[in-house]
Amino acid sequence: LWTMPDEKAAEDGGEGGSPLAAEGADEVDLPEDELVALPQPLGLAEASSMFTDHAWIDPADGSLVACTEEGPVHIILAKTGAEPDLLRTIAMPFIPSGEVPRSVCCFPGGFVLGGDSATLSLWEQQNLDPDDEIIDPQVAARALEHIRTAVVAPSQHAGAAVCCVDVVCPGEDHSDRIAIGLSDRSIGHMKLATLRRGGDSFEETQCELLSGGFHPGPIASIDLAVQRPIVASVCRQESAVRIWNYVERTQDLCKFFGEEAYSVAFHPSGFHLIVGFSDKLRLMNLLMEDMRTYKEIPIKACKECRFSHGGQFFAAVNSNTIQVYKTYTCEVVCNLRGHQSKVRSVCWTADDSKLVSTGQDGAAYEYDIIKEGRRFSDWAQKGTNFSCIIAYTTMDNAAQTNTMYVVGSDKMLKEIQGQPWTMPH
Repeated sequence: LWTMPDEKAAEDGGEGGSPLAAEGADEVDLPEDELVALPQPLGLAEASSMFTDHAWIDPADGSLVACTEEGPVHIILAKTGAEPDLLRTIAMPFIPSGEVPRSVCCFPGGFVLGGDSATLSLWEQQNLDPDDEIIDPQVAARALEHIRTAVVAPSQHAGAAVCCVDVVCPGEDHSDRIAIGLSDRSIGHMKLATLRRGGDSFEETQCELLSGGFHPGPIASIDLAVQRPIVASVCRQESAVRIWNYVERTQDLCKFFGEEAYSVAFHPSGFHLIVGFSDKLRLMNLLMEDMRTYKEIPIKACKECRFSHGGQFFAAVNSNTIQVYKTYTCEVVCNLRGHQSKVRSVCWTADDSKLVSTGQDGAAYEYDIIKEGRRFSDWAQKGTNFSCIIAYTTMDNAAQTNTMYVVGSDKMLKEIQGQPWTMPH
């Protein structure tokens, strides 16, 4: 605990020193002429706790709620001109679960704690005389009683910790809301009155997630529908497929699966999906409130798949082979071979007659799909791990020219064109 010196507070128009607080494992190096350290609070051993969060009691009476890694919550009195004093220790703030408090926010007459497993604990002052304008901090601390402990996030987010919590627009009409930030990058909100209901029962009260939640880890694959303003994305960490509307900036749909998702591709119409899972490649219909599988193809951990521009074909990578299928019958059109290592990227030309690919072997190939997948052109740069390739088609006097652009581990963008492929000077 620190307090601002009286002369500094006087310069700012104050009447005395203003208490401040901070927590952490390391000492904070503060300028001596700015802040003055207060003694350790009476009754609290200096090295007994690792503090995770703190907040000043509202209305302000000089009391501080401090959360610890060990579990207990301390209420400390830190008034100017007096030594800090430990008013109360709440040994088990999350009754009956025993969670570790990670965050705290005070509101008039109480505070909310955020813990592991998406848990909130509500404490409020009870049995105080409303006519008393001035309440002794010791009495106010003893009047705090546990109201409810509840898991507030949907089951898919139940393992996330509440790393931050805030009470928005507190008021006597109980319309105030709680905003929570979860460790899996999701943001939720709910009415404080909802948390008050239910007494001491440890039951689930789901909050509403902002935009339906977000991916908790890196996005493995993303694709855009041509004829609809929607985007599909997958994340291996949560095994989910999410559909986003980039015009309304909302999440339209999210579905969780039992297997990791590696890749996703949108049909141009925006009503069909290909998703590469750890066990199979699944073709799905996108419905109003669901994604329904209508065909499964035995390709494990497919990390790259693409629909053709017309939507009549799709290509799926199976290690160092590319398999091309008819979209509506799932018949195999051709198997494209030639890569000596894993294929990392494929792309269709504008008329869907050819497919280009590149991979870890440093090679780029162009295949003629109309002619049963015959290799049309190739180019290689040994020692380079290529990660992406695109094809750009131009028309000149009814002649079609495809130009390829590839990027890889050498951090260079390469342009390849002609037949056979060459790099223009």
